[in-house]
Amino acid sequence: MAVRKEDIELAPQAEGERTFAFVPLNRLKKSLKNIRKVPHSAAYIHSLAATIHAHGQTHNSVVEPEMEDDVPTGYYLVTDGEGRRLAQLHRVTLGQIAEDHPIPCLIDTGHAAEALSTAGNIYNPLHAADQFEAFKTMVDGGKSIQEVADEFGVEVPVVERRLKLANIAPEFIEMYRQGADGVALEHLMALAVTDDHERQRKAWESLPKNYRHPSTLREALTRDEVSTASPVARFVGDAYRKANGPVRKDLFSREDEGFIVDIELLNRLVDEKLAKAAAKLKKERFAWVEATPRLLQSDLSGYSRVETILREPTDEEAARLKALDDEARALQAEAEGLTEGDEERAEAIDERLGAIQEEEQAITEARRMADPEQQAVAGAIVTIDTNGKLKIERGLIKAEDKKRLTAKRKAEEPAEEDASAAKTERTHSAALVRRLTAHQTLALQATLAERPDVALVAVAHRLLSKTFFHLHGAESALQIDVSHADLNGYGEDLRATKAHKALEERKGTLAAKLPEDGALLLQWLTEQSQETLLELLAFCVATTLFGVRGDESASPIDALGRAAGLDMREWWQPTVATYFGSVPKARMIKVVSEAAGPEATAPLPLLKKNDAAEVAEQRVAGKGWLPDVLRMEK
Repeated sequence: MAVRKEDIELAPQAEGERTFAFVPLNRLKKSLKNIRKVPHSAAYIHSLAATIHAHGQTHNSVVEPEMEDDVPTGYYLVTDGEGRRLAQLHRVTLGQIAEDHPIPCLIDTGHAAEALSTAGNIYNPLHAADQFEAFKTMVDGGKSIQEVADEFGVEVPVVERRLKLANIAPEFIEMYRQGADGVALEHLMALAVTDDHERQRKAWESLPKNYRHPSTLREALTRDEVSTASPVARFVGDAYRKANGPVRKDLFSREDEGFIVDIELLNRLVDEKLAKAAAKLKKERFAWVEATPRLLQSDLSGYSRVETILREPTDEEAARLKALDDEARALQAEAEGLTEGDEERAEAIDERLGAIQEEEQAITEARRMADPEQQAVAGAIVTIDTNGKLKIERGLIKAEDKKRLTAKRKAEEPAEEDASAAKTERTHSAALVRRLTAHQTLALQATLAERPDVALVAVAHRLLSKTFFHLHGAESALQIDVSHADLNGYGEDLRATKAHKALEERKGTLAAKLPEDGALLLQWLTEQSQETLLELLAFCVATTLFGVRGDESASPIDALGRAAGLDMREWWQPTVATYFGSVPKARMIKVVSEAAGPEATAPLPLLKKNDAAEVAEQRVAGKGWLPDVLRMEK
């Protein structure tokens, strides 16, 4: 459409007056005085162009004449309406209008351009509730979703989401419009997971006012459903849809997420797939195979793993190991005879010795194999990982099997000792030697009982040898068990505790006092004060302490804790990670009631377990609550 000359000729205007005129698009330029510094997005320009194409430009652009040496150039600078100018130019590229298409403008020379630009960009936009209700009115009036999307230059899903919001119970839309009860757009998006107004109202009323968060609303409405993004849903994959399982889409969740409605069907498909994997695994000749959809790290802590042993080397391996050992000895002897001028040869020897060591290690690793006795009772668990993939935990030994194997080996130890003794040359029979050394032991016991100073040194030596020098006990005659309790397998959070840090710091302080060579330890101990010996002894004794048990019956650790003045409130707090995440919701409610009063439990029955655990942690924080098993006042 061409613009006639008379359409753009302007009547003279007084200072401060505005004159309306149609200005050709190609006579409009961007004004450097425009206050907007952040440019419009391409998506916005595209949407605005679609709206103008459908409805025309409903707002006039504000412009001022371009001047050069106080003479008009015939072009106009856009003070307010740069987005409209760009949208019209976009229409030119789409072939909808000509480049000289007339644009409705107000020519203003009486106001500061910056002030006009600011005024044009500070306005009260249409409320979102009005927007999606307007879309609903158009669709109800006969327009298709695609037509509405085209008219406003948006994608079809945008229209679908706004229509979904328009279908929420009217009172919630009005609360959002008025800003009542803190209702935000996110609350409407959560309520929109269902079109059932009654379910929306019940979910809203079921939650205390302070817990009407979008996440808790969505969970209240999807409590009996499973997200398609959950591990079990991803595990069954398309099998659920192929079985005609219904899926409800949530337009406000991720594009690939929906909600599985038929939980019974889902569980059956999960069990079938796990059972199939377990049947296949049984062909690997495990003693047992179990299947479970969820396996926590704490569950695995109840099992031990099959240990490895070194098989006897083959004739070829033995020959190669001997050859490597002979070569290493020869090289070491050669290195000892080198002088200062033989640096190049010394480096070559070092390099070869390193290669020999690597080859010896490789042969050793090749000889490593699973302990046949443990492997015979080991099993596997088939489960689902956090990504929805099949996960197999192999080589697990149940606690009762481990206990039985340990007892069997202990029972066999005397026979092994006799067999070993039989290989050594002896003057007396084994029975006589046992009787004689028993006399010797009894005499030393009687003597040592009268020498507490020596007994203290002997105990400290036995414990320190194992704790700090990792010696195995042959260096001491004392029959004291120095098995150090490894507690890290009982919880991933143990390493981060205050107690673990305190022990590590204490160990470092004491280690700095000891001699570097363990062979010098006994002599060094005889030279120390009793205070130093007791300090070292206390740490070693403490690290042998083991009170882990599977039931809540009385334990020797209770009396020892009372004697030491242990107060677990200084070392442990009930949190989601340490406690609430591992107990049922009914237990959470009981704990919160006990620690903070019955009124503090109000929101818990209405929340899902994870959210309930977080609320429970907040409710009991600082209350000093402990489970019975950790209390010392027994």
